[in-house]
Amino acid sequence: MALPTKKPAVPEFSTENFSDKHRPQTLEDIVGQDHVVDIVRGMIKRKKVSNAMLLTGATGVGKTTFARIIVSTINDGNLYDVQEVNVGDNRSIDDIRGIASSVQYRPMASRFKAFILDECQALGVNSPATNALLKVLEDIPKYVVFVLCTSEPDKVAPTIKGRCSPMALNEVISVEDLQKLIKRICAAEGVTFGKVHDTVVDAVAKSSGGQPRFCVQVLGNVINLYAANSKVDDVDALVDKAIKSLDIATDKVAIKLLMALYLNAPITTVKCLNETTNYRSLLNLLLMLNFGLINSLVKLNGLNYPQKTFIQHISKKKSDISLKQATAMHRFLSDLKHKMVYGSDEKSLMFGELTQPVVLGRESIN
Repeated sequence: MALPTKKPAVPEFSTENFSDKHRPQTLEDIVGQDHVVDIVRGMIKRKKVSNAMLLTGATGVGKTTFARIIVSTINDGNLYDVQEVNVGDNRSIDDIRGIASSVQYRPMASRFKAFILDECQALGVNSPATNALLKVLEDIPKYVVFVLCTSEPDKVAPTIKGRCSPMALNEVISVEDLQKLIKRICAAEGVTFGKVHDTVVDAVAKSSGGQPRFCVQVLGNVINLYAANSKVDDVDALVDKAIKSLDIATDKVAIKLLMALYLNAPITTVKCLNETTNYRSLLNLLLMLNFGLINSLVKLNGLNYPQKTFIQHISKKKSDISLKQATAMHRFLSDLKHKMVYGSDEKSLMFGELTQPVVLGRESIN
């Protein structure tokens, strides 16, 4: 009689969302936003919390996460009485009336009842829903706190902004801060990249476009790629492979694009614009790089990567850029960012503005 064969052991699998797993949970976890973190700490120490706050910053910098942490902190970790609303999907007058109705009732188990309104610019400047929200903000009960979030503050009604304490998050996080984040996550995961560990950490940080969310996503892909093949001959190639599946504007693309604008190189400009679809992030990086150039021309200190890298590259190609030209470029990019706030098609706007001869010619930056 044949004995039953023993089935081979099936390795245990688990599911996870890498980005959610490593989302900041406390004020101490947040990197690169010390100025606003300290404001919240001051509120806690004084025991006086703003009843309405407006968090602004680019996509991916952590506005909603920071809003949750603020609410959790002031409620001693309790998130029971929190209502989070994506205004982009819930912006009707009835939705706001529902919030107004809920405001009347005291929290069940927390110090404050909190409302996090994400993408609040979707209400518009002068809509019935905006007017309804304004009435709520004008008379907030002492047991209620509102935290509004937006990546487009220019689209938020001035009357709404006037009722909120502004907190502008840094739109680009420094490489040094992203390195701290990466090292912390690697330690939590028990991951090391062997002899090239520091090189990988540096490469991931520099390839993340200054955005912590994208940094974590890139790191997750790098960890999986390294697990598949731990022999790394080219760290840059490893990181480039990791970001291919992500929609991200990298520092490398921004450096090449800004050089192309100064050198009047439309073919290179088009190639750079085709390397990403995250045009808002790309424009933020262009402004940051150009601001570094202005600082170098007026002999200010404190520059770091990627500003130093851009200045080194552009100096080799075009050493006669004047402060007047760099300032003109800054005005042009700032105007473009303003247009993007009110424009619906970011791709058409970027291609249309950056590939025009008048934009790329010397007269545009003289």
